[in-house]
Amino acid sequence: PPWYLSWWAYIIYIMCMALSSLTLCTACDDGRIPEKVRDITEKGRVATLDADIAGTGSWAKGYTVALAGFTDDGTYAEISKDIKPDANGHVNLTLPGIPDEVTKLEVCVINSIRKRVVTLYTTAATDNGDTIRIKPDAAINAGMLAAIQTSLFDKQCAHCHSGSAWAASLNLNDGKSYAQLVNVASTKEPGKMRVQPGQADASVLYEALATNMSSPDEGNWKHDHSNIMVTDRTGLQLLKDWIDSGAKE
Repeated sequence: PPWYLSWWAYIIYIMCMALSSLTLCTACDDGRIPEKVRDITEKGRVATLDADIAGTGSWAKGYTVALAGFTDDGTYAEISKDIKPDANGHVNLTLPGIPDEVTKLEVCVINSIRKRVVTLYTTAATDNGDTIRIKPDAAINAGMLAAIQTSLFDKQCAHCHSGSAWAASLNLNDGKSYAQLVNVASTKEPGKMRVQPGQADASVLYEALATNMSSPDEGNWKHDHSNIMVTDRTGLQLLKDWIDSGAKE
C-alpha cells in the first residue's frame, strides 16, 4: 500500500493506545478504593457528665478539676479527663475506657501526679452494660477557696473559729472566712497579715499550721496548731499554693 496509508495507520494506532490508557486511568480514579476499617472502640465502660460547674479557673498551676475513676481505697486516679466548662459554666463530657477495677467516679481535683486533693461529687461506677450517666442535682462550686473551706476550715477549724465567741476574733465559717483572712492584720502576730496574697510563708494562717509558731513556748497562743495538718500534707500544700497564687476568692 502507499506509504502515506501506513503512516496514517500508525497515527491511528498511537491515538487508540492513548485513549485506552486514559480510559483505564479514569476507571481507577472514578471509584474510591475502600479504606481499611479501623476499630476505634475502647475497652471498658463509658461515663458521661452533664453538670453546671463553677470556679475551675481559680486553681493554681499543678491542679486539675477532672472527672476521675478510683478504686475503693485508691487515692490516685486510675483514669481521668479534664473538666472544661463552656462560657455558661456547663459541662458535657464523655469519659470512655473506664477500667474494670474502678468502683467510683468523682468530680474532683487531682494534682500533677493524679492524686486526689478534694472530692466535689461522687457516684458509683456501675457495671450493668449501660453508659454511666452523671447529672448532679445542683451546681458544683469547684473553686480553690471552696475546696479549702470544705476540706480544711469546715472540718478542722470552724469548731473553734465560729459562733459568737471566735478564737482570736477569727470567723472561719463558710461565707465569712475570706473577708476575715485576706489582707487582714493578725491579732496574734503584730505586723503580720493572716493571709498575705502571694506569700504563704509570711502569712500567719499558713505559718501557724506549718511551723511551731503557735506553740505555747513560742508566744501568746493558747492552742498549738502545728499538729492539725500533720497527717494531711496534701491539704497543707493546697493551702500554701492557694496563698502563693494570689489567695483568690
